[in-house]
Amino acid sequence: MPTIDNFETDEKNNLVLISVNPQIYPLPVVFSASYMMLDQAFVVVDGNPETEIVVSLRPKADQNLEQLAQTFNSQLLNYAVNANESSKTALLRDQLIKQAFAGHTKTD
Repeated sequence: MPTIDNFETDEKNNLVLISVNPQIYPLPVVFSASYMMLDQAFVVVDGNPETEIVVSLRPKADQNLEQLAQTFNSQLLNYAVNANESSKTALLRDQLIKQAFAGHTKTD
C-alpha cells in the first residue's frame, strides 16, 4: 500500500514543509497546531487559506524532520476534533453561562 504524506523534508536546510487542506483543517485549527509546536520548532504559516496552507517547521534542536511533521499532523487532528466538539456543545454552553449569570443578578 502506498504511503500518503502531506509533507516534504529538506535535510539540507533542516526544515519540513507541510501542506494543509483548509477544507479539512480551517485556519484557526492550523494556528492552534502551529502554536503547540513553538517549543520544538520555528513555525511559518503561509499560502492561501482558500486553497492550500503551507506550514514550514525548522526544529530548534536536533530532531527528526519526519517525526516533527507527524507530530504537527497529530496536533492538527487534535485541534480539529476539539473545534468540532466545541461547536457541537456551543449552544448548551451558552445557555449554561446565561443561566449562571442570571442567578447572580442583584435585585434591590
